[in-house]
Amino acid sequence: MRKKIYGCLMLMSLSLTMLGLTGCGVSSEKDTSSTTAQSVTDTSENGNLDDISGENTDLEMGAYEPECPFCGIVAEIPQEYLDMGMYGIAAADPFNRRTFFIVYMGQNEGQDMQFLASVLLVKKEEYEAQLDEGKTLDEIAMNENTELLGENDGYVYLFNREGNISKEGFSAEESSNLEACIGYVDELVRNIKYIPVEEEEKQDFATSEEAFPQFATKDIYGNDVTNELLAGKDLTVVNIWGTFCEPCIGELPELSEWSKNMSENVQLIGLLCDVNSYDDTEQVNIAKEIVEKTGADYTQLIGNDDFTQLLSNVVGVPTTIFIDKNGYMVGEPVMGADVQAYKDFVEGYINGQ
Repeated sequence: MRKKIYGCLMLMSLSLTMLGLTGCGVSSEKDTSSTTAQSVTDTSENGNLDDISGENTDLEMGAYEPECPFCGIVAEIPQEYLDMGMYGIAAADPFNRRTFFIVYMGQNEGQDMQFLASVLLVKKEEYEAQLDEGKTLDEIAMNENTELLGENDGYVYLFNREGNISKEGFSAEESSNLEACIGYVDELVRNIKYIPVEEEEKQDFATSEEAFPQFATKDIYGNDVTNELLAGKDLTVVNIWGTFCEPCIGELPELSEWSKNMSENVQLIGLLCDVNSYDDTEQVNIAKEIVEKTGADYTQLIGNDDFTQLLSNVVGVPTTIFIDKNGYMVGEPVMGADVQAYKDFVEGYINGQ
């Protein structure tokens, strides 16, 4: 699959629903021992999506319910294909577009989740406006070989088959199951039924009394860090990112340069969504290597359990939020890599004080 993208979806083992991902009845219990990310990975300089596989470790799929109000569809997967490892997962992408992913999950720990196909929902008025601008279906979907599937409840549905599916690490039986699931995709999609789309209220990060959590964590170099870090600054920019996310990593050099030129009353910190303990030396070392290569040597916080509630509201990374001197979130979170948008907000906020 090739797709222009500016951020990475997250499917954390915490809970699919907690992360803004609706598992169409796929239930998952919180696993506090591990927070493994499933990601949409940008692998090229131009932001073309070549591989959206993520490690499958610790993601437990429960009973599959075919009815998915989040995407307004009923997708019946026969039990024989469920037994093979075929599932449907619905998610909001970094542009807050609802997408139904058809995936294959191997049985062994550490194997990649393989994305077989996707059905993207685009609001009809947005779809028609983009057509009027002369955009093709591929340009609207930011994908290749896009097909118009249908319309429902004010949305247009666009279908894409995944073309880059790996069998690495799969047994002969699993490879055979994967092929069978690939072969069933077209029939599954043809038989999709539509139901009303369930609209969800937009998450307002600034409505709770303690919008930014009280925390005691470490940075990636083992230094203790608490909320005192926020004291004395009129505004703190918190860039939430993951070591698995190429768009996140791609903006780090620019963020580093910006951090060195900020006014004294503004600071930038990073918050790692996929490093939840300093004891996770492998992930910590990966983060250190990235930081050192990109020069992003401003404070990089480990997203320990104190940040669970905050991160549960993050659909994709990078997500950047803004904290005032009283510890409250201000403005709207910025989803996707857009340093200029961060700068514009900071300038407007500081000048408006």
